[in-house]
Amino acid sequence: MSKQRIIIIVAIIAVCAFGGYLLYMNPESEQGIGGGSEESVYTNDTYKFSIELPEGFRASVLPGSDDGSQTILVQGEKDQVQIYIALFDQDIGLTPERVQADIPDMAMEDAGYREVRIPEGATIDALTFDSVDESFGPTYNAWFIYGGSIYQLTSRADAGDVIDDILESWKFL
Repeated sequence: MSKQRIIIIVAIIAVCAFGGYLLYMNPESEQGIGGGSEESVYTNDTYKFSIELPEGFRASVLPGSDDGSQTILVQGEKDQVQIYIALFDQDIGLTPERVQADIPDMAMEDAGYREVRIPEGATIDALTFDSVDESFGPTYNAWFIYGGSIYQLTSRADAGDVIDDILESWKFL
């Protein structure tokens, strides 16, 4: 992937973050409220996955873009997670070295991996790491590639456990 494409993806993430803030103030489409009922599961028909929403959280989808990307906000009273999904033309496992090569200015600390379930009982690794966003400050991130798309989950650093809970419940359909 070219450096220019990575820069464009990072710019889109920043725009989506601002859009997330606006949506948080005035959500347009919501699905589910977490807490142990059928409504506590968010299902994405476009990318064919579902997640269990933490108790008290809602999932909202930002208006789509022309490039096929999608942003989903999982919001609670104090915390929120942004899930940004975009087409990705390489079927690779993400590593800290690969991300740093493509986005050299990105701060990346405490990199690790979490498993994400995929069909037929298999799993893939999501790269997890701490970073800093100019708008929000310290962040916790989980990125993975599956089925021709890159999935980027971002929250404030102190809400990283929400991302971990979402990854734990993630199921591709």
